[in-house]
This record gives sequence, structure tokens and C-alpha cells, in this order.
Amino acid sequence: MDLLNSLRILGKKLLKDEVYEKVKIEKALNKSLIQLRIIKNKSASRNISGTENVKELFLESLNLYIEGTGDFVAFLKDNNKEHISEGLFKAEEADDILASIEELILRNKERFSDISIS
Repeated sequence: MDLLNSLRILGKKLLKDEVYEKVKIEKALNKSLIQLRIIKNKSASRNISGTENVKELFLESLNLYIEGTGDFVAFLKDNNKEHISEGLFKAEEADDILASIEELILRNKERFSDISIS
């Protein structure tokens, strides 16, 4: 299951107060934040010529996922429901960016395969 869907399911449960092990959830979210930051740091340090735009978009999506996941952690601390909607909005934006990157890569892949056939 991807991060966006996991956050959607968690958000619904948190808003309905159906989560009973909030400490466990907070630890899992913090672990996800650590993993996202590791991916971001590794990605930021890689420089492959011609991929700057994709890298920039990818890092932007990671930042949005980090902020969105952080909003969920904030909700667990203060029960402000706005954190859930803000977190989901950021996660959806991140997912949209990743979908755009995937589409861009597929288009370029098709273009290069057309060139190599010619």
C-alpha cells in the first residue's frame, strides 16, 4: 500500500477516534519521516546530467510527504483536526507530482525508443 492511501486510511480513523494505540502510530509515523528524510538526502546528493528537473520535482514531492506526515504527528500531539486535512492535502500534492514524474519518464522513454528504431 502506498503512503498516500495509508495516510488517507489513518486520517479517517483518527478523525473518527478509532485509533487506540496512538503512541504506536506516532512511532510508525516518525519512522516514516526518518525514511523519507534518508531518501531525500540520498536523492539530493545525486547529480545525473539531464535529470535536474525530475530531481527537483522528486525532492519537492518528498518535502510535501515529509510535511504531510509531520502534520499527522502534530495531530497526535494536539488533536487539531486541521492537521489531518493539511497533511492529506500535502500528501495528495506529493502523489500528483510523482505521477507527473512517472508520466514524463514514460514519455521520454517512448521518445527515445522511437529514435533508436528509426
